[in-house]
Amino acid sequence: MLSTTIQAVVFDLDGVILNSGRVWREVVGDFIRRQGGTWRTPTPEETMAGGNSKEWSTWFKETCRLAMSAADIRDEIVAGILASYRRHLPLMPGAQETVRRLATHFAVGLASASPRTVIDLVMELADLSPCFDVTVSADEVPKGKPDPQVYIEACSRLGVEPVNSVAIEDAPDGLRAAKAAGLWAIAVPPPHPAAAEENRVLADVVVDDIRRITPELIAAIVPGARY
Repeated sequence: MLSTTIQAVVFDLDGVILNSGRVWREVVGDFIRRQGGTWRTPTPEETMAGGNSKEWSTWFKETCRLAMSAADIRDEIVAGILASYRRHLPLMPGAQETVRRLATHFAVGLASASPRTVIDLVMELADLSPCFDVTVSADEVPKGKPDPQVYIEACSRLGVEPVNSVAIEDAPDGLRAAKAAGLWAIAVPPPHPAAAEENRVLADVVVDDIRRITPELIAAIVPGARY
């Protein structure tokens, strides 16, 4: 174990481990059109928004003028996501290797806006379950990102203080959640270039590729750390 005050690394899922934006857009768009709703391409801000499944399913119901309940909307969309991932899991290049490398030095957690069923399937298909000490869905806390509760819960389950933890995020709402919870934060490339400058302001460290996140980089995020 490296000699450092950092004890844990907490990953986001979508946009960090998974290149999942296209899958969500296709599944959601197809579903809304089948239901006769009003579909439009989400803005970059909407695409990068956090939240939990109750929040986003309610948003789709109201914004797209869908007749079915928010709970049914959630279940149908999640079923489509699961089916797509079973056909092909869109892993980010280098994500598996980075998780496995960091797991040999730190406790590892996940703090994701994705529902529990999605998280568990991804862990199984990517063969990453042994690497993660805890995984937390935003559905398991009262509010999703940018609220800090999902990160607070992840650190609590890991048994570490937020100040001794580093979050890896791709979007401003996730970085806000991590920083509000008290974690250090590393930003990987955002899903939309327009968010790059905001990420630079919010994050402690910015990398252009997840493979650049090494145990040495994690340790050095704390000023004066030795490794």
